[in-house]
Amino acid sequence: MPVVFLVLEAAVEGNLSVHVVALDRPAALLRLLRSLAAAAYDGATVPLTVHVDGPRGRGEAAGAAARTFEWPHGPYAVRERDANVGATANRLEAWVPPSPCAWGAFFEDDVTVDARWARFLGAAAAAYPAAEGVVFQRNWLSPAVYLRESDALNAGQPYLSPVLGPYAHAVRGDFWIEFRRWYDALGPAGDAVSRVAVPGWSFTNAWVAGNFRRGLWTAYVDRFLFDSGRRTPFVYANP
Repeated sequence: MPVVFLVLEAAVEGNLSVHVVALDRPAALLRLLRSLAAAAYDGATVPLTVHVDGPRGRGEAAGAAARTFEWPHGPYAVRERDANVGATANRLEAWVPPSPCAWGAFFEDDVTVDARWARFLGAAAAAYPAAEGVVFQRNWLSPAVYLRESDALNAGQPYLSPVLGPYAHAVRGDFWIEFRRWYDALGPAGDAVSRVAVPGWSFTNAWVAGNFRRGLWTAYVDRFLFDSGRRTPFVYANP
């Protein structure tokens, strides 16, 4: 389905917050923040929070860099952890949706964004009302085959996928609320490979080993999709 994005759509306007997940890359973090600030939000108020994991190398420098930044589109906050908790906790605990219709956009600190990313999000949410997330990065892995590259051309048009790209994406509040309930209910069982690996389905199975809970948060999303019967809930821009 073609997606036309000229202004921020009502499906997202007023319901969007931005979250940057950071660790120890202050220069990259500032580059991302500048690209986010330069993007088009069409006058909407868009809160932004930087979530800095606890010290590991230059963790303190990332927090200091974030505090120097001025966000021109709404409320701005820097949340710094005292201890290093790992990518999973830092990402999964970053957002509590204020409502089921809210949208939370997440970016890792070593990416930059297209100036039209928020407009695309709004247009995709309007064009695909059943979609529960929108991904802004390239999809390069096939979910059905271990670590095999995916060639999803689709004539240059957006497409639906079961893969939530970890670097740059947005998810709808109702989806995240349901996922967090599922994740929290796992408790200690979430440390078991057998509980997280997806039977014959996800490429992330190849990485579920050792202390995966600390850093491989996307594996939990994959298993949640499997357990809840979802197959293609995410829209890719397909640039």
